[in-house]
Amino acid sequence: MKNRVPWLDVCRALAICLVLLSHGRVFLIPIAPWTQTFKFGGFLGVELFFVLSGFLIGSIMISKVEASNSSFGWVPNFWTRRWFRTVPNYVLFVAINFLLLFSIRPNVIPDLLMYLTFTQNLAWQHPGFFPEAWSLAVEEIFYLITPLVVGVFLLIQKKPRLAMLSGALTILVFSIGARGYVVFTTNPTFDDGVRKISLLRLDALMVGVLVAWIYAYLWHWRRVFQRVALFFIPLFVLSIYVVAQPDSFLNQSVFFRIFIFNIASLGCAALIVSGMNAKIPQTLDGMVSRLARWSFSAYLTNLPVLLAIRYFLPAPSSTIMCVLSWALYVSLTFLSAFLIYELYERKFLALRERLS
Repeated sequence: MKNRVPWLDVCRALAICLVLLSHGRVFLIPIAPWTQTFKFGGFLGVELFFVLSGFLIGSIMISKVEASNSSFGWVPNFWTRRWFRTVPNYVLFVAINFLLLFSIRPNVIPDLLMYLTFTQNLAWQHPGFFPEAWSLAVEEIFYLITPLVVGVFLLIQKKPRLAMLSGALTILVFSIGARGYVVFTTNPTFDDGVRKISLLRLDALMVGVLVAWIYAYLWHWRRVFQRVALFFIPLFVLSIYVVAQPDSFLNQSVFFRIFIFNIASLGCAALIVSGMNAKIPQTLDGMVSRLARWSFSAYLTNLPVLLAIRYFLPAPSSTIMCVLSWALYVSLTFLSAFLIYELYERKFLALRERLS
């Protein structure tokens, strides 16, 4: 999408704030045990990131496929631009977390080759090292597989419109089917055994791609689509309620281990679509756009910041200290994200524009 849509920045900012709400609850639980339910934020924040990414990247793929004269000619440039966006930050934090193994984040020495090929959770549980990398691996597998599947359908069908739709539906059905098969045959846990396995999660991104397809090819139905989306927003709220339940409930539910991801994806898609024409006040828009810009770095840096606070500072023993620790966590996360974006991430984005 060539023109900036402020609402998409709102959604991205909301996603990172939900993640911080979940992770930061460790500082609040001692004074308010009910904040344990904030764990829903980690789930929904990532789901919102997935659907939003699928929508944005799906829009990019559609424009590239439509402009290309061959089935796969557009793919190398697509990969180059995506990898310049994500890989530099990812590699930086693989290195940072490796160093942290010997101080505030001890764990077994990881198989770095798996991390550098994004296969550490391809069809198996994510290792203990750098655990938040699971969602980035899902994204990278999405970037790798989707253009190839679409390219194959382009060879068969010749029409970009049909190829994009067929590719997205194929991956979506495969991912849901694989998830159902794994749940029925191995009885995995909800979080490590289902939620964080790459091949079982691609359907969330495909929901975003399908929304992009509707926006690109059924543009005359956009207003109707936005009105209909309002009726699906309660699915977002339902997802909050379900995921806030104890882990034991989710681990025992066959239905939710398979379908809560689809419920959440539809709720996130509804949230994105329903606000596309929203007017954001200028003062709020400035803050939201910054949070959105820093969100990738904030996602990567927030847990090292949290661990550093807990390692170097005494455990808070009063209400005021718990609240101050939480505020310090949020503040340092966004400060470090700002610095990483300005001093590191932004340079690779500029290089991407020069090279591709």
